[in-house]
Amino acid sequence: MNILWHMPILRQFGCGLSRRAVELARRLRARGHRVTFLVRRNRTDASEGAIESLPVLPLDLPDARPWHWSVQALSRRAAARELVSRIDPDHDVFMSCQPEVVAAYGRRPDARPVLFVCGGSTLLHDESDIQRLSEDSWTTRLSAAIDRRLKHANERAAFASADAVVFDSNQTRKRVADTYGIAHERHYTVHGGVDPEEMQPADSAVKRARRGELGIRDGDFVLCWTGRLSPEKNVELLIRSIRLCTRRPDVVLIVGDGPCQRDLADLVSSAGLRDTVRLIGAVADVQPYLYVSDAFVFPSKGESFGGSLVEAMACGLPCIALRPDGDIVCTATEEVFDGGRCGYFVDTPVPGALASAIDALAADAELRRRLGERARRYVVDQFTWDAAGARLSEIVLEIGERARTAEALIAPATQPSAA
Repeated sequence: MNILWHMPILRQFGCGLSRRAVELARRLRARGHRVTFLVRRNRTDASEGAIESLPVLPLDLPDARPWHWSVQALSRRAAARELVSRIDPDHDVFMSCQPEVVAAYGRRPDARPVLFVCGGSTLLHDESDIQRLSEDSWTTRLSAAIDRRLKHANERAAFASADAVVFDSNQTRKRVADTYGIAHERHYTVHGGVDPEEMQPADSAVKRARRGELGIRDGDFVLCWTGRLSPEKNVELLIRSIRLCTRRPDVVLIVGDGPCQRDLADLVSSAGLRDTVRLIGAVADVQPYLYVSDAFVFPSKGESFGGSLVEAMACGLPCIALRPDGDIVCTATEEVFDGGRCGYFVDTPVPGALASAIDALAADAELRRRLGERARRYVVDQFTWDAAGARLSEIVLEIGERARTAEALIAPATQPSAA
Protein backbone atom coordinates (compact mmCIF):
# COMPACT_ATOMS: atom_id res chain seq x y z
CA MET A 1 0.00 0.00 0.00
CA ASN A 2 1.09 3.56 -0.73
CA ILE A 3 0.32 5.42 2.52
CA LEU A 4 0.28 9.19 3.00
CA TRP A 5 0.51 9.91 6.72
CA HIS A 6 -0.27 13.46 7.85
CA MET A 7 1.24 14.60 11.14
CA PRO A 8 0.38 17.91 12.89
CA ILE A 9 3.95 17.85 14.25
CA LEU A 10 6.87 15.57 13.45
CA ARG A 11 9.96 15.76 15.65
CA GLN A 12 13.01 13.56 15.92
CA PHE A 13 12.76 13.51 19.72
CA GLY A 14 10.75 14.99 22.56
CA CYS A 15 7.33 14.22 21.04
CA GLY A 16 5.62 10.96 21.92
CA LEU A 17 3.16 11.26 19.03
CA SER A 18 6.04 11.61 16.57
CA ARG A 19 7.90 8.69 18.11
CA ARG A 20 4.86 6.45 17.79
CA ALA A 21 4.29 7.44 14.17
CA VAL A 22 7.91 6.88 13.16
CA GLU A 23 8.16 3.51 14.90
CA LEU A 24 4.92 2.29 13.30
CA ALA A 25 5.89 3.64 9.89
CA ARG A 26 9.18 1.77 10.06
CA ARG A 27 7.29 -1.47 10.73
CA LEU A 28 4.84 -0.77 7.91
CA ARG A 29 7.75 -0.23 5.55
CA ALA A 30 9.32 -3.51 6.67
CA ARG A 31 6.06 -5.20 5.61
CA GLY A 32 6.19 -3.78 2.11
CA HIS A 33 4.16 -0.59 2.48
CA ARG A 34 5.42 2.75 1.22
CA VAL A 35 4.94 5.48 3.83
CA THR A 36 5.36 9.21 3.24
CA PHE A 37 4.83 11.73 6.01
CA LEU A 38 3.03 14.99 5.26
CA VAL A 39 3.64 17.88 7.67
CA ARG A 40 3.80 21.65 7.70
CA ARG A 41 7.37 22.79 7.14
CA ASN A 42 7.53 24.79 10.38
CA ARG A 43 6.26 21.83 12.41
CA THR A 44 9.11 19.42 11.71
CA ASP A 45 12.84 19.21 12.26
CA ALA A 46 13.27 16.48 9.64
CA SER A 47 16.42 17.14 7.63
CA GLU A 48 16.86 16.63 3.89
CA GLY A 49 13.26 15.58 3.44
CA ALA A 50 13.37 12.49 5.65
CA ILE A 51 13.15 11.29 9.22
CA GLU A 52 14.88 7.99 9.96
CA SER A 53 14.98 7.33 6.20
CA LEU A 54 11.22 7.81 5.89
CA PRO A 55 10.34 10.45 3.29
CA VAL A 56 8.78 13.67 4.57
CA LEU A 57 6.73 15.96 2.34
CA PRO A 58 6.76 19.48 3.87
CA LEU A 59 3.99 21.95 3.14
CA ASP A 60 4.29 25.73 3.35
CA LEU A 61 1.15 26.89 5.10
CA PRO A 62 0.48 29.96 7.26
CA ASP A 63 -0.11 29.52 10.98
CA ALA A 64 -3.75 29.48 12.03
CA ARG A 65 -4.20 32.39 14.45
CA PRO A 66 -7.64 32.52 16.10
CA TRP A 67 -8.95 35.85 17.33
CA HIS A 68 -9.49 34.19 20.72
CA TRP A 69 -8.23 30.90 22.14
CA SER A 70 -11.79 29.68 22.75
CA VAL A 71 -12.35 29.36 18.99
CA GLN A 72 -9.02 27.79 18.10
CA ALA A 73 -10.87 24.69 16.93
CA LEU A 74 -12.53 26.77 14.20
CA SER A 75 -9.14 28.04 13.04
CA ARG A 76 -7.88 24.47 12.87
CA ARG A 77 -10.84 23.53 10.67
CA ALA A 78 -9.98 26.29 8.19
CA ALA A 79 -6.29 25.36 8.23
CA ALA A 80 -7.18 21.70 7.67
CA ARG A 81 -9.30 22.54 4.61
CA GLU A 82 -6.38 24.49 3.15
CA LEU A 83 -3.96 21.64 3.85
CA VAL A 84 -6.23 18.99 2.36
CA SER A 85 -6.74 21.07 -0.81
CA ARG A 86 -2.99 20.74 -1.48
CA ILE A 87 -2.89 16.94 -1.33
CA ASP A 88 -2.44 15.00 -4.57
CA PRO A 89 -4.53 11.80 -4.68
CA ASP A 90 -1.56 9.58 -5.56
CA HIS A 91 -1.84 7.27 -2.55
CA ASP A 92 -3.89 4.23 -1.55
CA VAL A 93 -4.60 5.11 2.09
CA PHE A 94 -4.56 8.45 3.93
CA MET A 95 -3.76 8.57 7.65
CA SER A 96 -3.83 11.38 10.19
CA CYS A 97 -4.00 11.85 13.94
CA GLN A 98 -5.58 15.32 13.67
CA PRO A 99 -9.39 15.21 13.70
CA GLU A 100 -9.88 18.39 11.63
CA VAL A 101 -7.70 17.01 8.84
CA VAL A 102 -9.48 13.64 8.87
CA ALA A 103 -12.86 15.37 8.57
CA ALA A 104 -11.69 17.70 5.80
CA TYR A 105 -10.06 14.90 3.82
CA GLY A 106 -13.14 12.68 4.13
CA ARG A 107 -15.20 15.34 2.34
CA ARG A 108 -13.03 15.25 -0.78
CA PRO A 109 -14.83 13.63 -3.72
CA ASP A 110 -11.61 11.79 -4.66
CA ALA A 111 -10.76 10.74 -1.11
CA ARG A 112 -9.00 7.44 -0.66
CA PRO A 113 -9.70 5.29 2.44
CA VAL A 114 -8.88 7.34 5.53
CA LEU A 115 -7.56 5.96 8.79
CA PHE A 116 -7.84 8.15 11.88
CA VAL A 117 -4.89 7.30 14.16
CA CYS A 118 -6.44 8.76 17.30
CA GLY A 119 -3.70 9.80 19.71
CA GLY A 120 -6.13 10.90 22.42
CA SER A 121 -9.34 12.78 22.93
CA THR A 122 -10.55 15.88 24.70
CA LEU A 123 -12.88 13.50 26.56
CA LEU A 124 -9.88 12.37 28.61
CA HIS A 125 -9.28 15.88 29.93
CA ASP A 126 -12.74 17.44 30.21
CA GLU A 127 -13.52 16.82 33.90
CA SER A 128 -9.98 17.52 35.01
CA ASP A 129 -9.96 20.82 33.11
CA ILE A 130 -13.33 21.82 34.57
CA GLN A 131 -12.00 21.16 38.07
CA ARG A 132 -8.75 23.03 37.37
CA LEU A 133 -10.65 26.11 36.18
CA SER A 134 -13.35 25.97 38.85
CA GLU A 135 -12.00 29.00 40.71
CA ASP A 136 -11.26 31.09 37.62
CA SER A 137 -13.48 33.91 36.38
CA TRP A 138 -16.80 33.13 34.73
CA THR A 139 -15.44 34.49 31.44
CA THR A 140 -12.57 32.00 31.52
CA ARG A 141 -14.93 29.14 32.37
CA LEU A 142 -17.29 30.18 29.56
CA SER A 143 -14.41 30.41 27.08
CA ALA A 144 -13.23 26.94 28.13
CA ALA A 145 -16.75 25.55 27.67
CA ILE A 146 -16.91 26.98 24.12
CA ASP A 147 -13.48 25.56 23.34
CA ARG A 148 -14.50 22.16 24.67
CA ARG A 149 -17.75 22.11 22.67
CA LEU A 150 -15.97 22.99 19.43
CA LYS A 151 -13.31 20.33 20.02
CA HIS A 152 -16.04 17.75 20.60
CA ALA A 153 -17.64 18.76 17.29
CA ASN A 154 -14.33 18.40 15.45
CA GLU A 155 -13.75 14.96 16.93
CA ARG A 156 -17.29 13.84 16.11
CA ALA A 157 -16.83 14.96 12.48
CA ALA A 158 -13.55 13.03 12.24
CA PHE A 159 -15.07 9.82 13.59
CA ALA A 160 -17.92 10.15 11.09
CA SER A 161 -15.52 10.71 8.16
CA ALA A 162 -12.96 8.01 8.90
CA ASP A 163 -13.20 4.58 7.32
CA ALA A 164 -11.47 3.21 10.42
CA VAL A 165 -10.22 4.57 13.74
CA VAL A 166 -7.18 3.30 15.61
CA PHE A 167 -6.82 3.87 19.36
CA ASP A 168 -3.70 3.11 21.37
CA SER A 169 -5.45 1.42 24.30
CA ASN A 170 -8.64 -0.54 24.89
CA GLN A 171 -9.64 1.78 27.74
CA THR A 172 -9.48 4.88 25.54
CA ARG A 173 -11.12 3.04 22.67
CA LYS A 174 -14.14 2.02 24.76
CA ARG A 175 -14.60 5.44 26.36
CA VAL A 176 -14.41 7.37 23.09
CA ALA A 177 -16.29 4.88 20.92
CA ASP A 178 -19.15 4.62 23.42
CA THR A 179 -19.43 8.40 23.83
CA TYR A 180 -19.38 9.21 20.12
CA GLY A 181 -21.24 6.11 18.96
CA ILE A 182 -18.58 4.76 16.59
CA ALA A 183 -19.70 1.55 14.88
CA HIS A 184 -17.91 -1.45 16.37
CA GLU A 185 -16.54 -2.67 13.05
CA ARG A 186 -14.78 0.66 12.42
CA HIS A 187 -12.54 0.93 15.48
CA TYR A 188 -9.44 -0.99 16.54
CA THR A 189 -6.70 -0.97 19.16
CA VAL A 190 -3.03 -0.70 18.22
CA HIS A 191 -1.08 -0.30 21.42
CA GLY A 192 1.97 1.85 21.81
CA GLY A 193 5.16 -0.01 22.37
CA VAL A 194 8.86 -0.36 22.93
CA ASP A 195 11.77 -2.14 21.33
CA PRO A 196 12.62 -4.64 24.10
CA GLU A 197 16.15 -5.03 22.75
CA GLU A 198 16.80 -1.30 23.11
CA MET A 199 14.94 -0.80 26.40
CA GLN A 200 16.33 -3.34 28.83
CA PRO A 201 17.02 -3.32 32.56
CA ALA A 202 20.45 -1.95 33.42
CA ASP A 203 22.84 -4.22 35.30
CA SER A 204 24.52 -2.90 38.43
CA ALA A 205 27.74 -1.95 36.63
CA VAL A 206 25.93 0.10 33.98
CA LYS A 207 23.74 1.75 36.60
CA ARG A 208 26.77 2.69 38.70
CA ALA A 209 28.64 4.08 35.70
CA ARG A 210 25.69 6.17 34.52
CA ARG A 211 25.17 7.50 38.03
CA GLY A 212 28.79 8.58 38.14
CA GLU A 213 28.29 10.52 34.89
CA LEU A 214 25.35 12.39 36.43
CA GLY A 215 26.93 12.97 39.81
CA ILE A 216 24.56 10.62 41.64
CA ARG A 217 25.87 8.52 44.51
CA ASP A 218 25.65 4.74 44.35
CA GLY A 219 23.30 4.37 47.33
CA ASP A 220 20.94 7.25 46.52
CA PHE A 221 17.24 6.56 46.03
CA VAL A 222 16.34 8.07 42.64
CA LEU A 223 12.88 8.75 41.20
CA CYS A 224 12.31 9.54 37.52
CA TRP A 225 9.63 11.03 35.29
CA THR A 226 9.92 11.54 31.52
CA GLY A 227 7.61 13.19 29.00
CA ARG A 228 6.18 16.52 27.92
CA LEU A 229 5.64 19.12 30.63
CA SER A 230 1.98 19.87 29.90
CA PRO A 231 -0.99 20.24 32.30
CA GLU A 232 -2.45 16.75 31.82
CA LYS A 233 0.88 15.16 32.84
CA ASN A 234 0.28 16.51 36.35
CA VAL A 235 3.98 16.76 37.26
CA GLU A 236 3.06 19.38 39.83
CA LEU A 237 1.53 16.58 41.92
CA LEU A 238 4.84 14.70 41.93
CA ILE A 239 6.80 17.76 43.05
CA ARG A 240 4.32 18.61 45.81
CA SER A 241 4.38 15.02 47.06
CA ILE A 242 8.16 15.01 47.56
CA ARG A 243 7.91 17.46 50.47
CA LEU A 244 5.52 15.06 52.26
CA CYS A 245 7.67 11.94 51.93
CA THR A 246 8.98 10.52 55.20
CA ARG A 247 11.73 8.83 53.16
CA ARG A 248 12.42 11.70 50.78
CA PRO A 249 14.16 10.61 47.55
CA ASP A 250 17.76 11.76 47.22
CA VAL A 251 17.25 12.73 43.58
CA VAL A 252 14.14 13.30 41.44
CA LEU A 253 14.78 13.51 37.69
CA ILE A 254 12.22 15.41 35.58
CA VAL A 255 13.18 14.75 31.96
CA GLY A 256 11.43 16.74 29.22
CA ASP A 257 10.20 20.21 28.37
CA GLY A 258 6.91 21.88 27.52
CA PRO A 259 4.55 24.72 28.40
CA CYS A 260 4.61 24.04 32.17
CA GLN A 261 8.41 24.11 32.48
CA ARG A 262 8.72 27.59 33.95
CA ASP A 263 5.88 27.13 36.45
CA LEU A 264 7.37 23.84 37.61
CA ALA A 265 10.79 25.43 38.03
CA ASP A 266 9.18 28.11 40.21
CA LEU A 267 7.40 25.43 42.24
CA VAL A 268 10.64 23.51 42.80
CA SER A 269 12.30 26.69 44.02
CA SER A 270 9.44 27.80 46.29
CA ALA A 271 9.18 24.30 47.77
CA GLY A 272 12.87 24.34 48.68
CA LEU A 273 13.59 21.30 46.49
CA ARG A 274 16.29 22.62 44.18
CA ASP A 275 18.84 20.25 45.73
CA THR A 276 16.53 17.27 45.14
CA VAL A 277 14.55 17.86 41.94
CA ARG A 278 16.53 18.20 38.73
CA LEU A 279 14.73 19.67 35.71
CA ILE A 280 16.76 18.05 32.94
CA GLY A 281 14.94 19.46 29.89
CA ALA A 282 14.44 17.73 26.54
CA VAL A 283 16.89 14.95 25.63
CA ALA A 284 17.33 12.76 22.58
CA ASP A 285 17.40 9.56 24.65
CA VAL A 286 15.70 9.01 28.01
CA GLN A 287 17.32 5.63 28.59
CA PRO A 288 20.35 6.91 30.59
CA TYR A 289 17.98 8.58 33.06
CA LEU A 290 15.86 5.46 33.43
CA TYR A 291 19.01 3.41 34.00
CA VAL A 292 20.11 5.47 37.01
CA SER A 293 16.65 5.39 38.62
CA ASP A 294 15.13 3.14 41.25
CA ALA A 295 11.47 3.89 40.48
CA PHE A 296 9.31 5.77 37.99
CA VAL A 297 6.30 7.97 38.80
CA PHE A 298 3.47 8.53 36.31
CA PRO A 299 1.04 11.10 37.79
CA SER A 300 -0.90 11.81 34.57
CA LYS A 301 -4.60 12.64 34.79
CA GLY A 302 -5.40 12.28 31.07
CA GLU A 303 -3.43 9.87 28.91
CA SER A 304 -4.59 7.66 26.07
CA PHE A 305 -1.78 5.12 26.59
CA GLY A 306 1.44 6.16 28.35
CA GLY A 307 4.52 5.56 26.22
CA SER A 308 6.90 6.88 28.85
CA LEU A 309 5.40 4.53 31.43
CA VAL A 310 5.87 1.51 29.17
CA GLU A 311 9.49 2.50 28.47
CA ALA A 312 10.19 2.63 32.21
CA MET A 313 8.52 -0.76 32.71
CA ALA A 314 10.59 -2.24 29.89
CA CYS A 315 13.71 -1.08 31.75
CA GLY A 316 12.54 -3.05 34.77
CA LEU A 317 11.60 -0.07 36.93
CA PRO A 318 8.83 -0.36 39.51
CA CYS A 319 6.23 2.24 38.55
CA ILE A 320 3.67 4.30 40.43
CA ALA A 321 0.54 5.70 38.75
CA LEU A 322 -2.81 7.19 39.71
CA ARG A 323 -5.66 4.70 39.54
CA PRO A 324 -8.15 5.72 36.81
CA ASP A 325 -11.53 6.78 38.13
CA GLY A 326 -13.17 7.60 34.79
CA ASP A 327 -13.70 11.16 35.96
CA ILE A 328 -10.68 13.24 37.00
CA VAL A 329 -8.14 10.52 36.17
CA CYS A 330 -8.74 9.12 32.67
CA THR A 331 -5.77 6.98 31.69
CA ALA A 332 -5.03 3.47 30.42
CA THR A 333 -2.95 2.46 33.43
CA GLU A 334 -5.33 -0.37 34.47
CA GLU A 335 -4.51 -1.91 31.10
CA VAL A 336 -0.80 -1.10 31.17
CA PHE A 337 -0.42 -2.34 34.77
CA ASP A 338 -2.43 -5.51 34.03
CA GLY A 339 -5.00 -4.53 36.63
CA GLY A 340 -2.35 -3.61 39.20
CA ARG A 341 -0.21 -6.75 38.99
CA CYS A 342 2.65 -4.87 37.30
CA GLY A 343 2.60 -1.52 39.06
CA TYR A 344 1.73 0.38 42.22
CA PHE A 345 -1.57 2.29 42.16
CA VAL A 346 -2.37 5.47 44.08
CA ASP A 347 -6.12 5.56 44.71
CA THR A 348 -6.46 9.29 45.46
CA PRO A 349 -4.80 11.95 43.27
CA VAL A 350 -3.46 14.06 46.13
CA PRO A 351 0.14 14.72 47.26
CA GLY A 352 -0.15 12.81 50.53
CA ALA A 353 -1.31 9.61 48.85
CA LEU A 354 1.44 9.77 46.24
CA ALA A 355 4.02 10.48 48.96
CA SER A 356 2.89 7.34 50.81
CA ALA A 357 3.36 5.26 47.66
CA ILE A 358 6.85 6.67 47.14
CA ASP A 359 7.69 5.89 50.79
CA ALA A 360 6.46 2.32 50.34
CA LEU A 361 8.76 1.70 47.39
CA ALA A 362 11.69 3.49 49.01
CA ALA A 363 11.39 1.25 52.08
CA ASP A 364 11.05 -2.10 50.29
CA ALA A 365 13.76 -3.17 47.85
CA GLU A 366 12.13 -6.58 47.40
CA LEU A 367 8.83 -4.96 46.37
CA ARG A 368 10.71 -2.82 43.85
CA ARG A 369 12.41 -5.91 42.43
CA ARG A 370 9.17 -7.90 42.08
CA LEU A 371 7.23 -5.06 40.47
CA GLY A 372 10.10 -4.28 38.08
CA GLU A 373 10.43 -7.90 36.94
CA ARG A 374 6.67 -8.28 36.39
CA ALA A 375 6.54 -4.98 34.52
CA ARG A 376 9.34 -6.01 32.17
CA ARG A 377 7.74 -9.40 31.40
CA TYR A 378 4.33 -7.90 30.73
CA VAL A 379 5.62 -5.17 28.41
CA VAL A 380 7.70 -7.60 26.37
CA ASP A 381 4.64 -9.83 25.99
CA GLN A 382 2.06 -7.13 25.26
CA PHE A 383 3.54 -3.83 24.10
CA THR A 384 6.19 -4.05 21.39
CA TRP A 385 6.50 -1.94 18.25
CA ASP A 386 6.79 -5.08 16.12
CA ALA A 387 3.42 -6.36 17.33
CA ALA A 388 1.84 -2.91 16.92
CA GLY A 389 3.22 -2.56 13.39
CA ALA A 390 1.91 -5.98 12.39
CA ARG A 391 -1.57 -5.10 13.66
CA LEU A 392 -1.60 -1.72 11.92
CA SER A 393 -0.54 -3.37 8.66
CA GLU A 394 -3.52 -5.73 8.93
CA ILE A 395 -5.89 -2.80 9.41
CA VAL A 396 -4.44 -0.86 6.46
CA LEU A 397 -4.84 -3.91 4.21
CA GLU A 398 -8.37 -4.47 5.49
CA ILE A 399 -9.64 -0.96 4.76
CA GLY A 400 -7.85 -1.04 1.39
CA GLU A 401 -9.63 -4.29 0.52
CA ARG A 402 -12.96 -2.82 1.63
CA ALA A 403 -12.44 0.11 -0.72
CA ARG A 404 -11.59 -2.16 -3.66
CA THR A 405 -14.66 -4.30 -2.98
CA ALA A 406 -16.89 -1.21 -2.84
CA GLU A 407 -15.42 0.10 -6.11
CA ALA A 408 -15.98 -3.29 -7.78
CA LEU A 409 -19.63 -3.28 -6.71
CA ILE A 410 -20.19 0.27 -7.93
CA ALA A 411 -18.35 -0.07 -11.22
CA PRO A 412 -20.91 -2.32 -13.05
CA ALA A 413 -23.73 0.06 -12.22
CA THR A 414 -21.85 2.95 -13.76
CA GLN A 415 -21.00 1.19 -17.02
CA PRO A 416 -23.17 2.06 -20.05
CA SER A 417 -25.57 -0.70 -21.01
CA ALA A 418 -25.03 -2.58 -24.28
CA ALA A 419 -27.04 -1.34 -27.28
